[in-house]
Amino acid sequence: MYGEWPDFAGAYVMSVHLETHGRTFSPYGSRDLILTIHWWIGADDHYPDAPRHYDQDALHHRITLAFHASGVELRTFQFSNVQFDALQLTTQPTSDGFPDRFNVSMTGAFELAFTASQVKVLGVVPCDEYGRDRGT
Repeated sequence: MYGEWPDFAGAYVMSVHLETHGRTFSPYGSRDLILTIHWWIGADDHYPDAPRHYDQDALHHRITLAFHASGVELRTFQFSNVQFDALQLTTQPTSDGFPDRFNVSMTGAFELAFTASQVKVLGVVPCDEYGRDRGT
């Protein structure tokens, strides 16, 4: 949808769910971290060559990501502000023959760091400016 992996700058954390026997990556159970964020992109990014007439709600999305995670560290969690500056994924080559792992870090009012061997996008749902489902 966005062309490349965005940094999700300015997104708000809606939920973080940890499962010790999740089924996202293996039918036999895995350690899953499910992250749901509310993110929007600016009109200049979304429509770089178009006139500035757009539906502002079309820019808001609730995104759910699943990570096969290990070494989870939650450093900062401010209840009044769960906005983060960036979600960064960097690859970490392995020498054990397994695929590269990802170092994942979030910085800002919500700081979380972990290593992931797999990442999946579970959903990208249009939402209103508060991250709620749009009324039909």
